[in-house]
Amino acid sequence: MLHTCVQKFEVTTFHLVAECSYSKQVWTFVSAWATCPSLSPTNWTADQDLQAWFTQLTIDSNQQMKGLQTLVLLVIWSLWMERNKRIFQQEELTTNVFISLLRDNVRTWIFAGAKHLDSLVGHIFQE
Repeated sequence: MLHTCVQKFEVTTFHLVAECSYSKQVWTFVSAWATCPSLSPTNWTADQDLQAWFTQLTIDSNQQMKGLQTLVLLVIWSLWMERNKRIFQQEELTTNVFISLLRDNVRTWIFAGAKHLDSLVGHIFQE
């Protein structure tokens, strides 16, 4: 979601959450958190629509599917909010700051009771 991406109003939602270099950097970190290769952009199939992409990301063992779905939706929502901030408030977060805030949001969801998310990525908060 580089600055040039959000300036183009014809950019698709799929581009914003999956194809842009900013988003891919975020997904690379998230893939490492979840130790889930399907979340890594290097493992994605080209020319997908948003629904097929989401399905590909969240197919895993039944134990982890709910946690993956929660994590993927949280990342997509966060990327969409960053897009809105760039368009409507002319403010941009660096990738590192975005990832730090995303991590805080994940922790908040876990504290709020997202047990499947906790089982997937809770280990990143154990120090």
